[in-house]
Amino acid sequence: GWYGFDDVLPPEKVTVVLKQMFTPEEAAAGGAAFASELEADVLAEATKLGLVEKVRVYAANPDGVVTVKFKQEEPAQACVAKMNGRFFGGNQLIAHMWDGLTNYHVSWGEL
Repeated sequence: GWYGFDDVLPPEKVTVVLKQMFTPEEAAAGGAAFASELEADVLAEATKLGLVEKVRVYAANPDGVVTVKFKQEEPAQACVAKMNGRFFGGNQLIAHMWDGLTNYHVSWGEL
């Protein structure tokens, strides 16, 4: 729309969940810069598919979760197709659309 209010898609339509992007050991060894460096890498890759609104690394999540929120549905679907089953850092990735419910935030104390 002209004013941008009616073209906002529900987050579950445009948010991709990437699992196995890293291990807890890699996150701990990477220190403070780990999340920002991984976010930059993922953003660079994801931007090739379409406009990205946000990349978030859940560094304390034991499943190695990174979420990518796109502006549109098509690049989100393309990201799932491209990344699911792909190898990254020796790990085989699992990529799927966010279910709209799961909270991937885990604090270091919960590990």
